[in-house]
Order: sequence, then structure tokens, then C-alpha cells
Amino acid sequence: MKIHQLYQPEIKVFSAELMPLPNGSVISDFDALVEPLRAVECRYFTITQPAPSTPKSGTPVIAHYLERKYSQKVIVHLTGGCHTPKELENKVQELSYLGIENVLALRGDPQSSSNGINRSGLDVVRQLATLRRGRYIHRDILTPYDFSLAVPCYPEGHPLTTKEHCWDDFKQKVEAGADLAFTQAVFLPEKYQQLQEWAQRNKITIPIIPGIFIPRTPNDFSFLQSKRVGVAIPSKLLALAERFSASPFSFEAAVDDFIFSLAASLLQSAPGAHFYSLNRTDRVAKIMSGIS
Repeated sequence: MKIHQLYQPEIKVFSAELMPLPNGSVISDFDALVEPLRAVECRYFTITQPAPSTPKSGTPVIAHYLERKYSQKVIVHLTGGCHTPKELENKVQELSYLGIENVLALRGDPQSSSNGINRSGLDVVRQLATLRRGRYIHRDILTPYDFSLAVPCYPEGHPLTTKEHCWDDFKQKVEAGADLAFTQAVFLPEKYQQLQEWAQRNKITIPIIPGIFIPRTPNDFSFLQSKRVGVAIPSKLLALAERFSASPFSFEAAVDDFIFSLAASLLQSAPGAHFYSLNRTDRVAKIMSGIS
């Protein structure tokens, strides 16, 4: 099944992002991450693609393992910004061999490129849409590779450009063939609602899923507000960091309460919620169980 087909009126779909484990792990280590989510209404997972310099790997294989063992669909992150069209085509072919039917197209961090290649996310989406129609670099084939194509979007804009440019770029990705979108982490429901209203005015009808990030420590707020991410943090949430700076357990409990309320508010208009778990699936499962 294509992931975007899960989103139907009156049905709220919950999903979670998982990350590859450090090199030296075994594939069965992922069972411990998945089990808490299987006990609640988590419908699918996404698997991130680590940067080449990171001692983590195996995104497509992990997805294949989880789909076969648990009969649960997985979206594979496909970072193509630092790859030539031919290299990206080869990666897509590998996913086809593994039976992967859902892909999240990303540009990736330009700093990870060691070959001078820095393709835009829109360029990556357009090539994937072309491959989906069965048009390869050196030949056209009659049997297309039918996969669901997801893309990111930024309710508050990307730190490296303007919000208007980000939203126009998102619109072009939808026009190129995107089926589904995940937002950057959202902490203010009105930011997501503004994107929804803009999408409606521009006749964008694909599901736009708000991303929810659960801070682990007060230090996470510095990262979230940095030029690399650049999302607005409510003063109420920042106050929790100051109030419970010396008590990690109390901080975590207070943040979980805030995220629970945030998710409930977003779900009043959103078709679902996507949790950036950082592999803390126990916390994600706790929140999902309370709102499902």
C-alpha cells in the first residue's frame, strides 16, 4: 500500500521517524524500538538517511526488514542533493529490488557533498517523478516503478531562505508529483494552520502532516532555534527548560504534557501527526496512546 492512501476523512493517522543505529548493531536491535509503537496506533515508520560521515548506515535494509517482519509499511528517506542523476537512479533501482513502495525525497545537507554537487530538493523530486513513470537516463521502459513520493515542507520557512520561497518550492514539488508532505517540527499550532490555509488557496490537496519533536533536554531548544533549524519555541516551553534545568525527570514529564496538548490541538485540523522520535519510541508511544 502507498502511504498517502492511508489518509482518509475522519481517520487520524499516527507515524514515527526512526534512525539507523550505530554501526556494530544487529538488525534485530530494531525490534526493541518498534515494539512500543506497535502497541499503539502507529500506522507506519520513516527511516532517516544518515550523512556519509556518520557511523550509521543501512536505511533501505532496515526498511525491508521492518516491512517483512511486521507487515508494516515504511517510508525510506532518500537524500539526493549531493548525487549525480545517475547515482540517484542507481539508489532508486536498489529500492525497487527491495520492494520499497514509499520514498521521502530530500535534498540533504549541502555540506555532506564531497564532489561539488549540490542539487536542489525540487530537482531531486522531479527526477524521482520521472523515474516513477519509467523514464531512465539511458532508456525508457514500459513498466514504471510505482512508489509514493513524499516531500518536506516548512511552515515557518527554512533558515537559509524566505518563507515565501519555501512555500513556492513546496507548491512546485506538488505540481511535479508529490503525494504527501511532512512539515518541519511545529510547536505553535497557528504556524501549521497558516500553511494549511495557504495550501487550500493554492489548491494543494495532498495530505500535509505536522511534524512533532519531543525535546529530550533543555539543550535541544538551542538547536531548534539555531540557523540550521529556525523554529519558534513558545515561551511556555522555554520556561519549562529553565524551571526544570536541574531535574531531567521532571523536565521530561512536563514536556510530555505540553506535547500531548500540542498534538491534540494540531489534530483538530491535521489528518495525522508524525513524531520525530530520535529513537525514544517509549515516549512517542506514551503520547500516541493518550490521543488515539
